[in-house]
Amino acid sequence: MDDGWWDRSNPGELRQGQLLERFEMPVLRPLEDAHSGEDGRERVGVEIREGRGIVLTQSCDLVSKDGPFVTVCRVYTAHEFAAEQDGYGFDPPTNGTRSKWEDIRRGKVVNAHLVRSPFASPPLDPWSVLVVDFRQVLTIPRAAAAEQVTSETHRLRSPYLEHFSQAFARSFMRVGLPSDLPSFKAR
Repeated sequence: MDDGWWDRSNPGELRQGQLLERFEMPVLRPLEDAHSGEDGRERVGVEIREGRGIVLTQSCDLVSKDGPFVTVCRVYTAHEFAAEQDGYGFDPPTNGTRSKWEDIRRGKVVNAHLVRSPFASPPLDPWSVLVVDFRQVLTIPRAAAAEQVTSETHRLRSPYLEHFSQAFARSFMRVGLPSDLPSFKAR
């Protein structure tokens, strides 16, 4: 489906906004029988999951072959993301109520970003999105990422690519102040 969000990729040509359909991602999980050790820290285990990702590394760095690694983050379908967030209010919106999905869509949730799914068929509904989860950022070998890029691979088009990149930057550039200026609201 060509809706303006995605281009097809050239085989082996890795760029920012490239959707990677299958890559292995380590996930840290608390161990079920995790007893605090003598140091009081919770014990975790590493689980390897295959998932979908999207390339965060700037295209200019990828073209210059600057470094052996590529930065990616996890991408979910809306249903997968809702299942992962069980209990955090990511249920489908009902009766016109504002939901956390609307907050993500409006850029008010800094650790998540929505993009139209390249796999959706008309008629589109709000669930025809992919959720980019900026909380799960990792590096993978450049060669492993590049070998996944085929003529069937999707890459975000401009201006959706820049919007995605800006959302990622916004998730890191926030600065909290210990004391803020008073509100201009009437008291």
